[in-house]
Amino acid sequence: MLVWWRKNSYRHNSPSPVHGRGAGGEGEGDSAFIVQASTPMNGTQRLADFYQCACDDALLQHVAALQTLCLAACQHAGVTVVAHAFHQFPDGGATGAVVLAESHLAVHTWPELRAVTLDIYVCNYRQDNTERVQMLYEFLHAAFKPQQIETQKILRGVDN
Repeated sequence: MLVWWRKNSYRHNSPSPVHGRGAGGEGEGDSAFIVQASTPMNGTQRLADFYQCACDDALLQHVAALQTLCLAACQHAGVTVVAHAFHQFPDGGATGAVVLAESHLAVHTWPELRAVTLDIYVCNYRQDNTERVQMLYEFLHAAFKPQQIETQKILRGVDN
């Protein structure tokens, strides 16, 4: 791990694993340090909006069905589930997030619009996990059966 110390600069207003604060306060005379990991921080993020979903209504309306689907998708893709939280909305629809050792999966449903949004992010810390992002995406795509899709693939990190 490389560490650079810079006098009279301040990169971030709160400590983090990447940016930290020196002993001084904000303003003139500040010290800050920047840590650069020896292994590059990078990963693949896939954002998608699914419209006109032709799936079973339960996937759009009921939290239990959404949770089962998301956990099955993670198992299928071979990613490691660390925790998960799902919420049922009173008028139908659900939202859920799965925290992965590799990053996260978030899914939100709008049954009244037959729509779903996805956010899949998998880090490439020890290996290239790009294929796992694709596997998660394809599994969820097959389940929701959208007739219209808007999607973005984002390569994240210093090496991308």
